[in-house]
Order: sequence, then structure tokens, then C-alpha cells
Amino acid sequence: MVTLRTAFAQSYYTHAIRLFEKTGVETSFKYLDASDFKKVSKKDHSTSSAIGMSPLELTDAYTSFNDGNNQPARAITKVTDQEGKVFYKWKDRSKEIWNKGTVAKMRQLLHGTTLSGTARKAYFPTDYVGDQ
Repeated sequence: MVTLRTAFAQSYYTHAIRLFEKTGVETSFKYLDASDFKKVSKKDHSTSSAIGMSPLELTDAYTSFNDGNNQPARAITKVTDQEGKVFYKWKDRSKEIWNKGTVAKMRQLLHGTTLSGTARKAYFPTDYVGDQ
């Protein structure tokens, strides 16, 4: 038995499965509905889904822990010329899916992972690396 904070930091996936089972499959997937995952279907509604999704969809999900809004992750946000004239910019609409309290808790968990967990080597000082 470990705390949720330790389980998250050390990437112990059994805590995700236990939370998923306690919350229930349908309730858990209702939380995902707001994220507009394209590759999640009704056949995915099972306990094993608690530990896996595509890397791109996982990245999209993590963008919501910035400010509570879901928006597709983009490596390139706009294309400009040398003078800064915009040729193309994504017109994604963000949608609030998490309240501020949930975002703050997730950011604490993510920050702990970079300080003392499995993401230690990915840590670098910045305004946001899972920090609050």
C-alpha cells in the first residue's frame, strides 16, 4: 500500500485500475467524453482501459491540466513569414473540462513525478513542469 502521490510519481499503474474500478466503468468514461477522444469507442469500456490510450490522445488529455481546458496538442501552433505575418493558425476551440481544484491537484501530482518520480530526468526549471 502506498499513497496516491507515491503511486503516481513512481508510475504504479495498479492505483489507476483501483480508482477506475471504484468509480465504475461508465462513470469513468463519462469524464473522458469531454475530452473528445477519437479512438475511444464503446468496446474500450473495460478495466484494462485505465492504463492505456494512444500517445497522441494522452498528450491531448494532459493539455487540460494547464488550465482545465481541453484543446488538441499542437507541435506547431501557427505558421508565419519572417515579418510575423500569419499564414496559418489552428482554430481549435478549447472546452473547460476540469475545475481549478482538480487542475491544482493534478499539477501537484505531475510536479512530484518530475521531482522524485519516474520523470526526474525530464525535469528542467520552467514556469510549468507539473508545478502549481
